[in-house]
Amino acid sequence: MNCVKSKVLLDNLKKSLEKIKSLVAWQQLKQSEHRPGHPPAFEMYNPIPDDLNNEYSRILMHISEFQRVLNGRKVRTLQFIRIRRDFLKIKQELDALNIPLRIRGLS
Repeated sequence: MNCVKSKVLLDNLKKSLEKIKSLVAWQQLKQSEHRPGHPPAFEMYNPIPDDLNNEYSRILMHISEFQRVLNGRKVRTLQFIRIRRDFLKIKQELDALNIPLRIRGLS
């Protein structure tokens, strides 16, 4: 695995994860301001679900590419193990956010 390529892919994953976390925070804020039983206030277009869907698609593409690179690696070095550990940590954080349910409005 090319060290530079793996670092770039890992950075792309981290950036996408941070964007997803901020979109989730905005979504949670919007949901917390919803007042059941009251007439709806003026609502502007809400791009959060679309943005979340787009960013989730992007991170899945990066994950797929990263897994392809990791699976193509024959020799396991200490650097490889560290990169794989960081990748799995990012993937675990992403899975904990339950993005598919959020996109559908179920969470």
